[in-house]
Amino acid sequence: MDTELTALSSESYQRAYNSMVNVQMLAEVEEVIMYRLIPERRVSIKSMWWERLQGCQRLVEDWQRILLVRSIVLTPQEDIRTYLKYASICRKSGRLKLSEKILTNLLETTTDETVSYAWAKHLWSSDREEEAFSNLQEFIKTESDNPELKKLLARCFLRLGEWEESLHGLSGDVIQNVLR
Repeated sequence: MDTELTALSSESYQRAYNSMVNVQMLAEVEEVIMYRLIPERRVSIKSMWWERLQGCQRLVEDWQRILLVRSIVLTPQEDIRTYLKYASICRKSGRLKLSEKILTNLLETTTDETVSYAWAKHLWSSDREEEAFSNLQEFIKTESDNPELKKLLARCFLRLGEWEESLHGLSGDVIQNVLR
């Protein structure tokens, strides 16, 4: 792999990218072993994996291959943030069935509020706008002192305003509803 990677990287980043993903996957196989054997390193390994994924291109196939390696030690419920991002990448690239599968799995096994928000965005992208709008309206009734949930609710309110404008246009009543 070293010879191949060296040759391809001298040509262009894009040509070397697939080889880099393969190298990353090999490194992560080794880290999977460390994850299993050294429990006190798990938090730092998960953090490193998240940072590394941020440097990857937003390609469904690449993320799928990388997450497959990680699934040896992590379930989607143990790494919700990564799987929500993966579902978002799937949704944005038109792979709605895969996005739905990921989110359905998370919805069935976790109560994390960010999953509900992601589900509403998925519904909207799946041409189920009214259902998405209703789900998000129900979700914003959640009350909490949790600062992270308050940030999420702020994003929900913004999204609701955008969706209401999209669904009903800009009339005086719609503007009043959005402001409320």
